[in-house]
Amino acid sequence: MQQRLALTPLMRQSMQFLGMSTKELNEYIDSLLEKNPFLKKQFKDRSGKEYASTAGPDSSLDYSRDNLTRDEDPRLSFIAQLRMLGLEKKVIEIAEYLIYEMDANGYLQVDTEEAAKDLSVEPDEVEEVIETIQKMEPAGIGARDIRECLLLQLERKGKKESLEYEIASGFINELAKDDASKISRALNKDKKRGRGGYR
Repeated sequence: MQQRLALTPLMRQSMQFLGMSTKELNEYIDSLLEKNPFLKKQFKDRSGKEYASTAGPDSSLDYSRDNLTRDEDPRLSFIAQLRMLGLEKKVIEIAEYLIYEMDANGYLQVDTEEAAKDLSVEPDEVEEVIETIQKMEPAGIGARDIRECLLLQLERKGKKESLEYEIASGFINELAKDDASKISRALNKDKKRGRGGYR
């Protein structure tokens, strides 16, 4: 009797996957998705929650606003907005990844470099998709911090040249401390409290 090590087809496939780079593996998975309409690409967010990409061949799920209820994940409304923009499959995949990396307040919890590495794309591509997300409703969604959120909201209201925008842009720490005196001195503006703000 002789002992021989025989590799099963599954073991051979596993070894093939281990030899692939992240980019090659993603390309292989995408090719399988194109061939088989019943397959879906699964992602995991940082909490370990899984979700399926809607950018694959089986993207017939109806995410229209009429079919969204208050009890559903609010991220679905963002995905619905994305689908109405007619974006490319690759852009939707990046956007969905970013949407599921937002916290409960809509702030993005992953940096550009890390997202690009996870998705095997260039950082510039991630930044472009972040800008697309930030144009969606509500204003301020997809911001990295409170400062960016305020700037996005003011910009949406057409106040990019306003005093409010200048304060939010350069004096966010002073604004958080309600240090009106320091802000007014720095901007050489008279301080006046009330509904009119600083003048």
